[in-house]
Amino acid sequence: LGIRPEALLDWITSKAKRRTLTETHIAGMSQAGSGEEDRELALLRQLDRPAWLMVREGRGPWRHAVMSRLDDDTAWFETAQGPRPLPLRDLAPVWRGDFATLWRTPEGYRAKVLPGQQGPVVSWIAQQLARVDQGPPPGDSPRLDDTWLTRLQAFQVAQGLKPDGVAGATTLMLLNRASGVSEPRL
Repeated sequence: LGIRPEALLDWITSKAKRRTLTETHIAGMSQAGSGEEDRELALLRQLDRPAWLMVREGRGPWRHAVMSRLDDDTAWFETAQGPRPLPLRDLAPVWRGDFATLWRTPEGYRAKVLPGQQGPVVSWIAQQLARVDQGPPPGDSPRLDDTWLTRLQAFQVAQGLKPDGVAGATTLMLLNRASGVSEPRL
């Protein structure tokens, strides 16, 4: 593919400078195997953010490729010569579905947020949910209780996620997107 392995770091740095990203996180989503590529491509579309894919031509070594844009039938990759289009039909044979992505994490986020938790990340989740669903705002130090779990699960259903009431990386990335958090987009 002619894609430079260091392109992701270059791309992240340029986006971070332009958008003043201060809190970022690389979320790994490893899903190897037959048929996973379509599901992972659908997830990349839904997350709407640049990704670092693992690709391999033929029996060659696995390499990193930075996907910076995704159209209906074309993925765009960052190369030393600039963005390069690759038809999606040509992506399938070289990609098994593994990717990592850059996103802005809420203050205090370290792991999945579970029912009953409280703290800065729960406050952030409650504020973003109130912005998205236009419901009542959170009070001081909200807990991820039945009220907020119901709202979180409704958000998860609306996004096509499993409504488990657990705020993991995918739920938080989609909450960022829905609430207008400034991040790089595809």
